[in-house]
Amino acid sequence: NEHLTWKQRTKIIGGIAYGLHYLHSCVPPVIHGDLCSQIVLLTEDYAAK
Repeated sequence: NEHLTWKQRTKIIGGIAYGLHYLHSCVPPVIHGDLCSQIVLLTEDYAAK
């Protein structure tokens, strides 16, 4: 069980926010509706995909 640093956590949150902003900016907007930690995919360097 690996603990994430605050820097890693903010990188993940920033990536998620960027993705949601992109979806909400589409025409028509895309609403995910079921965002949870279990479905967020991460790269080896903890970037949200």
